[in-house]
Amino acid sequence: MSALARDGAPRQEPPDPVSRLSEALDLTRGDLAPDVADEARALIDAAGERRVLGAETTVIGMLGATGSGKSSLVNALTGARVARPGVIRPTTTSALAVTTGEARADRLLDWIGIPDRVELGAESRLPDGAVLVDLPDIDSVSTSNRGLAARLAERLDLVVWVVDPQKYADGVIHEEWIAPLHERLASSVVVLTHADALGEEDLALVIADLERLAVRDGIPSARVIPVSSTTGRGIDDLRVLIGREAQENRLRSTRDRARLRAAADLMADGLDLDAPIRAVDTGGLADALTGMAGEVVGAGRVVDAVRSSYRHRAGRRVGWLALRWLRTLRADPLAAMGLRGGSGSGPIEDLAVPSLPAPSAPARAALNRGLRAVVEETTRGRPQVWRRAMLARVLGASDRLADELDVSVASADLGPGRAPAWWAWADAVQWLGWLVGAVGAGWLAAIHLIRSFLLVSWEPPQWRGVPVPVLLVGAGLAWTAVVAVIALVAAGIAAGRVGRRARRSIDGRIRAAVERTVVAVIEEEDRRQGGVCDALATAIPREEEWGRGTAR
Repeated sequence: MSALARDGAPRQEPPDPVSRLSEALDLTRGDLAPDVADEARALIDAAGERRVLGAETTVIGMLGATGSGKSSLVNALTGARVARPGVIRPTTTSALAVTTGEARADRLLDWIGIPDRVELGAESRLPDGAVLVDLPDIDSVSTSNRGLAARLAERLDLVVWVVDPQKYADGVIHEEWIAPLHERLASSVVVLTHADALGEEDLALVIADLERLAVRDGIPSARVIPVSSTTGRGIDDLRVLIGREAQENRLRSTRDRARLRAAADLMADGLDLDAPIRAVDTGGLADALTGMAGEVVGAGRVVDAVRSSYRHRAGRRVGWLALRWLRTLRADPLAAMGLRGGSGSGPIEDLAVPSLPAPSAPARAALNRGLRAVVEETTRGRPQVWRRAMLARVLGASDRLADELDVSVASADLGPGRAPAWWAWADAVQWLGWLVGAVGAGWLAAIHLIRSFLLVSWEPPQWRGVPVPVLLVGAGLAWTAVVAVIALVAAGIAAGRVGRRARRSIDGRIRAAVERTVVAVIEEEDRRQGGVCDALATAIPREEEWGRGTAR
């Protein structure tokens, strides 16, 4: 199984393989068979809590108070002058790591947080695989130095408590450091420096007292090694102990890495994860789902009804007056769809859709078929168990999507806030024509009555041989017809604009509903599945590591 990683996954510091694999196992959420998950969990637990960052390297930290002789002890152990002891007030304010060419610990030291390093060659007398760190003084007046020492100490494989005959019983050392820290340290040993400054009887008494204090501090098996950087006493014993610790650490780390590798392989095989998975491109996904959902909810029919309703209402306001009544014989298109907003008598403000009929069973089936197709495409190349998980979550969100589509269209902007001003102007201009025609008709009626009842011959004025009243009637009627035609053409153009605006509004609302439901679920599931890949990749990296691609 090749390691898997998402594109751009941050790797600022080496991860803890135990926690990363535990995270991967937690993220599988039942994707693995119970027996596989149990076996993987047992392997991870068996690896322990130690961060396996390099089985070949063991980091030993020298921790002690000011003037305890840590720097001199580091020089004696390495066989080189790498740490410079102070003359008046010997203090160590920053950590210094001493490595050899064989102990490649850069990655580990980066993670621990020790930038200052000295690399020795063949002259080094450190045991194989050991890296020695001179930590800041634990009784430094600088709280930052004390905090740095505590933080680094918890990350080391072996801590050497360096005490001197004068301060070995100091309460700061035991109460603030050894007792609180020992349970969080992998291993520790107590070294008594300046052993040459004591007689054998006094030295034995100090060692016995130190062992008593160690028991009180909670380290009953602690070994006290007396050393002298001047005479070399105990230096070889300490090197042997460090070498033994390094060997045991290598064995322990090798076993742990093997267990963790087996757990990672077990999870990958259980998921059938043998190829890079592509991240989902949710941008194109939302566009595709919006179009599909619009078809299911009948957004196109609603937009057509909005356009028709606009023309219908405009016809009732600016159509030819003599035929406007015919529009009362036909229901408003929105009302005909079962949507409020069209009794036919209301103003344009009524152009809003408060509700839609619930999607029919065939429409829901079509929605589910479309969602299945989307999931099939977006999860192509993923393990079947993850494809099924994605499909189950998306179909679970389909009912919520169907319900939200109704609300989405209901809240869309389907018309102007009020009747356009030009409707009133067009209606007034047409009424002017009707008024002119009415004047001509009245004139003709008056002539007829005078001739019939008063027997008076009244000849109206003429223009080019045509009586003026007749011209008024004809011109007025022609005027109304022309104005009505122009108004209806303008209404058709305006209806197109209203329809396009309604389409944008509906699509925007549908897209928001799609993103809240289906896309959000897909993104969440994609992050979960990608998180498993990331955790497996960064826990135990391999040379053939490759990353997650992005579906385009």
